[in-house]
Formats: sequence, C-alpha cells, structure tokens
Amino acid sequence: MADEPAKKRSVHWGIKVWLAIHCFFVICRALPLPSEVDRQIAAQPGFSVGKLASSIKVLNTNTVRNTKYGGLLYTETLGFWQYWDMFAPNPSQEDIWLDAVVQFQDGSEKVVRYPRMADMNLYDKYLHERYRKYAERIYGLGYSWKWPHTANWFAAKAWTDPENPPIFVKLRRHYYRVLPPGKPLPDQYITIEYYSEIINLEELKEMKQ
Repeated sequence: MADEPAKKRSVHWGIKVWLAIHCFFVICRALPLPSEVDRQIAAQPGFSVGKLASSIKVLNTNTVRNTKYGGLLYTETLGFWQYWDMFAPNPSQEDIWLDAVVQFQDGSEKVVRYPRMADMNLYDKYLHERYRKYAERIYGLGYSWKWPHTANWFAAKAWTDPENPPIFVKLRRHYYRVLPPGKPLPDQYITIEYYSEIINLEELKEMKQ
C-alpha cells in the first residue's frame, strides 16, 4: 500500500488576515506625527518625494490615528502597542536623574539618590532597567498621582533610626539637554524641585513592613 502524501500544513486564513491588519496598525502607529512644515508641503501642488512623505503622515494622522476611527483603540486599549521605536523619530534628548532631600525629626537632612543606570555594573543594569523607565516618567504631571508614594519610598530608604523618623521630603529632578554631536556637554545639571510632602508616619511604617 502506497504511503499517503503528507498533508501540507498551513496557517488558518483568519490568522493571516489578522496579522496583515495588525502590521498595518503598528506601522501607522509608528509613523511620526506631521509637523506644521509637513502640512504646508502636503498642501502644495505637484508631486515630489518630500510631498509624498508629508502627505502620508498627514493622512495617517487624520484617519488611522484619529480616535474616532478606532485605530488607537485597537493598539492602545488591547495592549498591542509598545514603544519599541525609542530611537526615532524623537529620541530622548535629556540626561536625567532623580533624588530626594529627606528631613528628619531632629532637623537633620539626608539626600537619597534614586537608582541610576550610569552607576550600575552590566549585571545590575539588566536587572534594574525598570528604574530608568520610572525615572524618565515620574516627574511629569501625568504621573503626579504617584508622587506621594514616591516620596514615601525615599523616606523609607533614608529612615535608619527608629527614634528619629523622617517628617518631610522634597523630590528633585536633575537634568541637562544633550547637544548635537561635536558640541560640548553642559558642565552642570539643572535642578528642579517638583514635589514636597509632609510624611505620614503611619503610612511610612506600613511601607517599611
């Protein structure tokens, strides 16, 4: 009896359709937003490669990335979007690090530095990359709801004497703008105090436990 030919394995057509749609939305989501110059170029008559690129960005923003068409609803709400395109089109241009000034009951103060990737070895960098992502975002107003918790975290890190608890915390951001290649880096960081809080000792004790 002759062997039956092996059945050809294939992916279900529905998966292929979904993958094509998914790739379309991811590409549209990764395209940069149009600048005012892009809008002006797109409105010009005639054809050019520059106009085509600007027109695609304008069309993408007005359609797929317009919330009423559901493109962002698919990528954002369902969790399909991650910012892997971190190097383009607008890479971070600031060197940032955080610390806090913790004041204790006896009037003394201690500066507590938030974990910084530049101070870690390669192994620790791999384990603590989440600290960098947290530091890049926490000072923004969109994350102000986490400032009290962050202040308590600094206070808990600084508190070593049970008889001398922390009573006040000031959160600070230090940064400078990274200049284009060939230009010297700034000599000093700019320091901004973005939040301060009187410590609730009972909440702090719960955190340390």
